[in-house]
Amino acid sequence: MSANSTVIQFGVILGYLVLSRDILCYLGISFVISGYLLLSQDISRYLVLSRDILFYLVLSRVILGYLVLSRDILCYLGISCVISGYLPISCVISGYLVLSRDISRYLVLSRDILCYLGISCVISRYLGIFVKK
Repeated sequence: MSANSTVIQFGVILGYLVLSRDILCYLGISFVISGYLLLSQDISRYLVLSRDILFYLVLSRVILGYLVLSRDILCYLGISCVISGYLPISCVISGYLVLSRDISRYLVLSRDILCYLGISCVISRYLGIFVKK
């Protein structure tokens, strides 16, 4: 072997070592990149999960809102049932008031009739007196 071939072989070996070092470096970089990709994938998965959790929370809040609204509607319906229950009672009471007003009107009318009858009796007495004379 000559010295030139030894230098060439040494250069080739060094070249392979440099190339393998570069390959290892690139592999290391690709591992780092793939690690970041995996990490970003996990982060995006957690973000999706947190978005779903937020969605479920909003959904449950909406459901709770509907439940509260339906409870309020039931409460208002109950109040309106009570009010409608009071309304027939008040209609009956107002009917009795109207009836008692009519009765009092009839009483006043009958009093007036009795008064007129009394006056007519007095007039007929006076007329009787005038007729006797």
